[in-house]
Amino acid sequence: CIGVKPYACTMCDKRFFQRYHLARHSLTHMVKPYACTMCDMKFFQRYHLARHSLTHTVKPYACTMCDKRFFQRYHLARHSLTHMVKPFACTMCDMKFVQRYHLARHSLTHTG
Repeated sequence: CIGVKPYACTMCDKRFFQRYHLARHSLTHMVKPYACTMCDMKFFQRYHLARHSLTHTVKPYACTMCDKRFFQRYHLARHSLTHMVKPFACTMCDMKFVQRYHLARHSLTHTG
């Protein structure tokens, strides 16, 4: 039948069209025994708590251009873009961009 949600949660009154959605929802009812002592986050595995705990203390990735530090290498790489030379300047305003594509996309804000 159209509109029938055959998969029901046994913990609450929610129902789902697909078994996968029920399985994903069921995770919300699981006990997360590993709680962070610095914030309200809780985790299923001790490893996830340990990794999360580093966000409150250790930030091993330091920017060489300023005094900012980051927990993950990816965050440092993303931040490093702020120090790059931005050769593509908008002729309508003071904005500058690292990539020509970003300038083209920005230009649409002026032209529609």
